[in-house]
Amino acid sequence: MFKNIVAVVVTYNRKDLLMECLSAIIDQSYKVTKIVLIDNASTDGTEDMLRKSGYLNDPMIDYVKMDTNTGGAGGFYYGMKHSMRYKSDWVWIMDDDTIPTETCLEKLIMADEHIKKSEKKDAAYYASAVYGPDGEFMNLPGISNKPSDNGYPYWYKYLAKGIVNIARCTFVSVL
Repeated sequence: MFKNIVAVVVTYNRKDLLMECLSAIIDQSYKVTKIVLIDNASTDGTEDMLRKSGYLNDPMIDYVKMDTNTGGAGGFYYGMKHSMRYKSDWVWIMDDDTIPTETCLEKLIMADEHIKKSEKKDAAYYASAVYGPDGEFMNLPGISNKPSDNGYPYWYKYLAKGIVNIARCTFVSVL
């Protein structure tokens, strides 16, 4: 079943990484409906690069240039608030230096479908595994130690499906 997904990207003075990020989002095997791009008052020519690349004329991209840099949290707050006008099923958030693999969003959606089928309930969020340039794990989430009915933690319950129950994560590819 197709989900209406809005990606929210927050950027500040990393135009080259932003171009990679946008390209990777657009090339996803599971397509987003809209990209809300929050430019946190960049001064490095980000807007000019977006214009020259054609992204500012792309109806899929909703570009918002902030008057001041509100920091990552402020950018995500405004981006998620702004994304609500699109009445999405999910909001996929990330910084401009996040370069999702081609199947990243598809895997997040598959995890959601598996949880709904198995648990008959919704999860609050899903987070991607994050790897650095040399394949090292980065931005490690906090594993959930919430006990199951028998008292033991069940973070590993869906490990065979590539899903680990987490308690917290960073703003790097979170659905």
